[in-house]
Amino acid sequence: MAPENDLRHPYENHRQFLGLSKHTPARVSKNPRVISAYLNHAVQKRDQAQCTHQQEGKRCTERRWLDIHHKKPLSQGGQTTLENLTLLCRGHHQLLHH
Repeated sequence: MAPENDLRHPYENHRQFLGLSKHTPARVSKNPRVISAYLNHAVQKRDQAQCTHQQEGKRCTERRWLDIHHKKPLSQGGQTTLENLTLLCRGHHQLLHH
């Protein structure tokens, strides 16, 4: 079942949705500041190429000028993994960092 049809957390089944086995490495790049093409594609597909910011229960509808954001910053021990990455439009990304 695709995540958008599942009543659980929308990203809980992302590996199955992306066609990944549980043995697929979660971290693909040796440099944590570089997001590999594989991870970029996986984040875009999982987040449906749309900003994931939510306010008052409504998700942002922006599909242009998207940035990949580390939910837990690298400086605080976050990793460049599919679970720690999300799509944000440029405006919401800047809002989080300023």
